[in-house]
Amino acid sequence: MKNKKLQYLLLSLTILIWGFILYKVFFRKEDEIVGNMKINSTHVINSEQETKPVALLLNYTDPFLKTNDRPSDKNRAKITNQTPISNQISWPRIEYTGMVQNKITNKVRANIAINGTNYIMQEDEEIAEITLVKIHADSIILSKNKIKKSILKSI
Repeated sequence: MKNKKLQYLLLSLTILIWGFILYKVFFRKEDEIVGNMKINSTHVINSEQETKPVALLLNYTDPFLKTNDRPSDKNRAKITNQTPISNQISWPRIEYTGMVQNKITNKVRANIAINGTNYIMQEDEEIAEITLVKIHADSIILSKNKIKKSILKSI
């Protein structure tokens, strides 16, 4: 008898839950539909308003060093407007087209076109005052008068 009452209770609870779900699915109000969602906005931000700069108070203690020492303006490195040193070397037109590896000796050679002339070079080889420093699968590093330059592989 006790088991029957429990079954009726669970059956009625299940019917009640499914009835609530079906009511929500089929009998929705217009404002509950996702496409017609109402937006209640209490504050509208105008993008044309001027923003005021806010000064940051940076006089708190350092949580890692447990000190209040901040570098002063005197101790900070001064940034100057220095012009970068440009390379005074004129590089010829160089194109890296690929690399070749010997499977027996594992020596790697690069296929390089310097001013339209193709060369197959290995590392530390010099042609036309240009030394091949390092060969990678996607780039090479060249050196001319102790100035290095990286060339990416052309597609």
